[in-house]
Amino acid sequence: MNIEYQKTVAKDILAKLQLVDMWAMLAGGACRDWYLGNEASDLDFYVHYSTKYPQWALVEHFSKLVGCELKIVGRSGDKVCPESEVIYTQDPNIDFVLGGNKDGIDIQIIIINKPYFNVGNFCFDICQAFTYNVDEIKTTAKFNKAVEHKCIQITGEFYSQKDAYIKKIKSKFPDWLHIGF
Repeated sequence: MNIEYQKTVAKDILAKLQLVDMWAMLAGGACRDWYLGNEASDLDFYVHYSTKYPQWALVEHFSKLVGCELKIVGRSGDKVCPESEVIYTQDPNIDFVLGGNKDGIDIQIIIINKPYFNVGNFCFDICQAFTYNVDEIKTTAKFNKAVEHKCIQITGEFYSQKDAYIKKIKSKFPDWLHIGF
């Protein structure tokens, strides 16, 4: 697999998600990894959508929309969802998370309860990257400083499994300076 293939799949999914939420975005690790010239391990899409419908109906709707089987892998307030390692459902902005595999790439569709998701709230500065169209990766000033100085800082709240997430970031960036963790 390569970055261009991942971007092609991401662009297709993002265009479909933007049919239901014009501000749907791809954010976090994939954008960061591509910005740094690396393949992503998965794709995390953030979409605002009404949760007035039963969750099973939303699973069916989004599965048809993106063209792959999805299942609920995390719900707001879950400490740990047994079917998955999704760990960010303690975030008060997230209602639930759908997971699946599209064309060989693991994807998550994070259903948020606000019309816009602020990546500036991500717990590490190095994760504050996003895109609305895949062709242009946007970054925060904190992200840019992290890259410039090869120095990662905790900049937001951890909502669950803090130690596991810190370990993951340290292993991805072993040669970078880690401040505060």
